[in-house]
Amino acid sequence: MYPFVRKNPFVIVVIFLVSGILLANLVTGSAIVYYFMAMALLLVGIVMQIQNSVIQSLVILISICLFGISRTLQQDQYPDSHHYAEWMSQGENECIGVVKEPGRNKYIVDVELINQKEVHGKLLLFSGIPLIPGDRICFKSKFYPIQSPRNPYVFDARRYYGHKQIWYQTYLNQAPLRLNGHGGLYVWMHHTRNNFDRILHKHLITENEYALVKALLLGDKRELGTELKNAYADTGAMHVLAVSGLHVGVLYLILLFILKRLIPFSGAGKVLRSILILSGLWFFVYLVGAPNSAWRATLMFSLFEIGSLVSRSYYPVNTLSLAAVLLLLLDPNTLYDVGFQLSFLAVLGIVTCQREIQGFWKISNPVGFKVWQMISLSIAAQVFIFPLIFYYFHQFAVYFWLSGILAVPLAFIVILAGVLTLLFSWFPYVGVLFGYLLLGSSYVLNAWIFAVQQLPGMVVEGIWINGSQLALLFIISLGFVFLIKQVTYSRIRFFLLSIIIFLITLNIDRWKTLRQRYLIAYSERSDPCVDLVIGEEVYPLLRNYPNDQIPWEIKETRDALGIRRPGRRATGKNLFEQRGFWATGNYKIFLQDSLFAGLHLFPNVDYFFLNNAHELGQINSPQTFTKNLIGWKITKNYRDRLMAGAPIQLHDMYWDGTLIIDLNK
Repeated sequence: MYPFVRKNPFVIVVIFLVSGILLANLVTGSAIVYYFMAMALLLVGIVMQIQNSVIQSLVILISICLFGISRTLQQDQYPDSHHYAEWMSQGENECIGVVKEPGRNKYIVDVELINQKEVHGKLLLFSGIPLIPGDRICFKSKFYPIQSPRNPYVFDARRYYGHKQIWYQTYLNQAPLRLNGHGGLYVWMHHTRNNFDRILHKHLITENEYALVKALLLGDKRELGTELKNAYADTGAMHVLAVSGLHVGVLYLILLFILKRLIPFSGAGKVLRSILILSGLWFFVYLVGAPNSAWRATLMFSLFEIGSLVSRSYYPVNTLSLAAVLLLLLDPNTLYDVGFQLSFLAVLGIVTCQREIQGFWKISNPVGFKVWQMISLSIAAQVFIFPLIFYYFHQFAVYFWLSGILAVPLAFIVILAGVLTLLFSWFPYVGVLFGYLLLGSSYVLNAWIFAVQQLPGMVVEGIWINGSQLALLFIISLGFVFLIKQVTYSRIRFFLLSIIIFLITLNIDRWKTLRQRYLIAYSERSDPCVDLVIGEEVYPLLRNYPNDQIPWEIKETRDALGIRRPGRRATGKNLFEQRGFWATGNYKIFLQDSLFAGLHLFPNVDYFFLNNAHELGQINSPQTFTKNLIGWKITKNYRDRLMAGAPIQLHDMYWDGTLIIDLNK
């Protein structure tokens, strides 16, 4: 272990820095306090002559952890007195800002002025009118806070954008006033990208191929149809569509191939070659709009190139860790970016175990060797990212290894053909020739992905794991890497023990699922929906959707709770149901229907559901037969009248969000 640390010191640095970023969620206090603590410990570790080098190293690493806490607290400070949130009005706001990050009809804007007050802060802006990154725009609109999700187990936009220090959003219905929309690097790159787009569109006459190449070369995925995106997602080839390490790597190889033949491999020539390669890579980053994925990948390749330039000893894991340290120092919240996690862990898997996996099978046939090389590359990339795929996406593409056999080399050909098409577009015959190559290679790539998608059992869905199980899967991945590096009894035991513990946690979850009893009132915009969950069965109380029409939010919740089948509406030992009355365990529930009558004789129930706004007004004193009233679009007048009476718990599914009641308590 010690030789590994000596060769890869930044691995330990990034571990302690990440620990500090995570600990920042648990501590309180000022960022400046932790900063001075970190500096004091760092000086102690560097200046003082500590006899024990291990203690000295530990002191320095603790200071790095404290610096991670300080940097995160500084970054996560809620809007200060100069933030636009402190000066915006409840109505429309006059705003001036600079467009930064473009998306599909959404942009991030750096706010400079609001209601004639100089401010700062980021704003999420939705607009059907295309905006150019770098534009300084003036507009008037109302700002809305980014809301947390109304249902559980779904994407939390407030948390996601909160990590980016974005807490408000706005919508533009008309074009903003451009104050200086014809200058700056972003604007020049935008015009260059538009020129390249016109060239590609001239050569690519089919819709899917044009959308694919535009995503690969220009980083613009707006033309990708749902069918095409689903095909790449189902086959585990979605990384091909995102401008990331694959695309930067292909461009790196192209530049390296050309410059090796133009510039002599000498001292000064090697430096010049590296400068030109880095310039080309960073030009590409800003050409595609400088998305985070391309920025990260280019930083990694830049460090790899600089490392190979200044040192003969090349340690890719150390270089990868250094790239992570730099990115996390710039923005600690990058740690929570799923793309950051996936890209770094995929590269980590490739550099740590691809060679060993490839060595499992010795193939002398050149074609077979290349095929196995592609498969081993895909497997190595999955070693550290499959736990994240389980955790975030709750599915797994079974044929990722099969799609990767041709997807990666074909993507290489598409990018190469695209670059050559753009370079030689001014030479009619040569440009047309490369255009045909581009069209043909992109067509074959799409056809291959669609063919793999047709295979049975292509995706395993409904995979839900918790945080502790995620950590166990990472431990299993580490155990696998250690084992293939060197097979020893202790490493076999560690690997098998990790798997056994993980399987035990799965069985514990299974036992909890069989015992669960929940009453769930969903916050659906269209119709009220209530589920009674008993074990692995679900009983839809208000509305029973067909399997192919279940709203996504409801399906996600049922999958997360391990629901395997719908329950049959029949009275059993665990359930009683009769004309709107439901009983399970010690709880009684009533769902109002058209037969509702005789309130003065109505029995007491634990939960009373109202799903008819007309009959809602006819119930004057529900407190006489229930303590918990759950309704749908309850009017303010009725709410006020209800609250004026005896105490009652009132929940509106439409306005208050999903309500989950544990019936085992």
